[in-house]
Amino acid sequence: MGRTIENWTELEFAAMGLAVSGRGGHHSTACDYGAPSGDSATVEMNAVWNSIYLPPEWIYRGEGNCNVVLSLPRSRKILRIRKTDRPRTFVQRFIIWVSDFLHWYFGKNINEEERDLRFYSTIMRPLIGKTYTSEVKQVILSRKQIKVLESDLSTFRPDFRKAKILQNGRAAVFDDFAFLPKASDKCLQFKLTDTTFAIEIKPKQGWKPDPERMKSAIKSLVEVPQNNFRIFRNGILCYGEKVGTLIDEILPDIFERDEKPEDPNRLLEEFCALIQKCLVTNLYSSYCKDKLFCKWNELIDEKSINTVLPEGSVLQQILFVQMLDTEGSNYYYDKLLQTGHYDDWSYVNMLNKIDGRSSTCVQCTVTNLNRDTNTKGNNAELRFAPYMISSVAKDCSLMIALTKIKENARCLDMVTFGIQKQLVTSILRRKNFHNKLKSLTAFHFTVSLSSNCNSTTCNMGLPLLEVVKKLEGIAPLKLAESWDNVGLLVEPDRNKIINTVLLTIDLTEDVVDEAVDHQAQMIISYHPNIFRPIKCVTQSHWKERVITKCIKNDIAVFSPHTSWDAMLGGVNDWLASALNSKFTKPILENAEDSNIGMGRLVTLQSPITLRKAIEDIKSHIGIPHLRVGIAKHKDLETLVSTAAVCAGSGASVLSGVDADLYLTGEMLHHDVLDATQKGINVILCNHSDSERGYLKDFVKKFNINGVNMIFSKKDRDCLTTM
Repeated sequence: MGRTIENWTELEFAAMGLAVSGRGGHHSTACDYGAPSGDSATVEMNAVWNSIYLPPEWIYRGEGNCNVVLSLPRSRKILRIRKTDRPRTFVQRFIIWVSDFLHWYFGKNINEEERDLRFYSTIMRPLIGKTYTSEVKQVILSRKQIKVLESDLSTFRPDFRKAKILQNGRAAVFDDFAFLPKASDKCLQFKLTDTTFAIEIKPKQGWKPDPERMKSAIKSLVEVPQNNFRIFRNGILCYGEKVGTLIDEILPDIFERDEKPEDPNRLLEEFCALIQKCLVTNLYSSYCKDKLFCKWNELIDEKSINTVLPEGSVLQQILFVQMLDTEGSNYYYDKLLQTGHYDDWSYVNMLNKIDGRSSTCVQCTVTNLNRDTNTKGNNAELRFAPYMISSVAKDCSLMIALTKIKENARCLDMVTFGIQKQLVTSILRRKNFHNKLKSLTAFHFTVSLSSNCNSTTCNMGLPLLEVVKKLEGIAPLKLAESWDNVGLLVEPDRNKIINTVLLTIDLTEDVVDEAVDHQAQMIISYHPNIFRPIKCVTQSHWKERVITKCIKNDIAVFSPHTSWDAMLGGVNDWLASALNSKFTKPILENAEDSNIGMGRLVTLQSPITLRKAIEDIKSHIGIPHLRVGIAKHKDLETLVSTAAVCAGSGASVLSGVDADLYLTGEMLHHDVLDATQKGINVILCNHSDSERGYLKDFVKKFNINGVNMIFSKKDRDCLTTM
């Protein structure tokens, strides 16, 4: 590149644009869009009957609760197909067949899809900005195409998504901004390389405009992507939570660097700066230029004091739509109860009647709805529109596509996701702790349009007790030691829906604050925060304050501790995997199953030196220093063939075990002295450092579908080797 981000010219941002989607998934196979082209800024009924040619090459991008998303790479389009519940019995299949026929005959499915796309085109695109959003065309898939797709997709769809099938008559095509638009190839006066990288990012609520804090937030997303950050190469996912590639392996390709820089963090810093500049670059004016008294302008002026983002930047556009919710869920919840009925799409149908040629723009109209608290009669449900639109924006993502210009510049394109209608009754779901509404079957509705996100992280949430049941199914509490205190330790509301779980080794006040910031409903704390009997819960002790903070913020706490130590594929197995083992067995075997128990006795594939063992362990755990007790008459070149391993404080488990090496977190001085005098080498890696790395291993092996697992950044060992 040869230049810093700050020196880029406007030419390098000239091809920026933006399109729309919800949360979906990924997978790869390699369709071409064969429907007639035309203006689809609004959905015209004469475009509804366009058929689509579906050749055998396509990319399965994933699916959310309502749609399957396919990429058509040769035409750079996204095909979104609506889903419906899979019939379980012959009667259900017959009812669906009759229903599909009647819906086709009377056009119900087509009309509903037309309604949804009109809402997107008429309401959401003007709010976010047509510069940043994709046009849409409604298309029809034949029954034969649906049947073939159902069969072909079965290879890629996750099992938990197969409860729904593709629905006849409801499909739409959007631009796929994992690629640059074809138009940019022709209009630019320079040649582009063949590789396009697309960065999907979910802008967090509350992102601060301070450049350093924003860059730090972006860097955190890059390093710990989870379901908030992904990178695609020519439409294929190449970096994300479920991909084994490291970010350090991707960045040289993005910047076309053949050699690694002397400072390994330099490319990462440049990459984060690039993303930041894309988010705050002014490409579109959100002001109503022809309106003297515009309520949208007033809202922007009011909120700009807190955001100070460049006018017209994509981040400003998204955050301002999020700000339409000025009252909060409690206010709308009470209003919904007063309404007395829950017609989910009335507000959509009403908003669709807005005429963009009238004297009031869409932005002004929606903002006026937000301020008109006396909306009554047939228009009563319009009062929920600002909240529902804001909810969509709060869960949206955006994409930045980059390709190298041969004249050593860069061309960019951008796309937002998640801009679709939501159920009015999702307000009720957000207030699930009200017992009188427990029986309502409402859900949080996000529609996938051109999503590139992983379907396994598109989370609807599970009831607390169901999450606990799944955790106990992974590691039964009976595996824990008799002295331990494991299981659900803090239960604010057993009917609470769990969407986000924060994992930590130790539960401190900082970690609880972190959980609150991430809006987590549950904390899995490996070490129990309640161990010894508590006589009172006051503000005088930090452990008691942790409990009160969790209860106050409605956060449940679950501790697995020694049940994870004993289980197969647990903490001790993870720590033992630092060494290239040939055979591993528990040191203290479980009475019912000899494959589980406390500690691990490891027989190595082949002997290695103590020096090599030290380096392997440091690399596995991810810490720069270890404490090493070299056995009597031994040195760093001494060969190690067997190792006794116990995470945490392992003296009681390791004592008396015949092995060349003891590996644990901590031991008392006299225990280390006794072992080394007996000819056994000892490696100590700090108590919680011997356990913390397992958290990511746990999520990879035992991820709970429907729940988003995140890792604490505040959690760390209380001891540091200086």
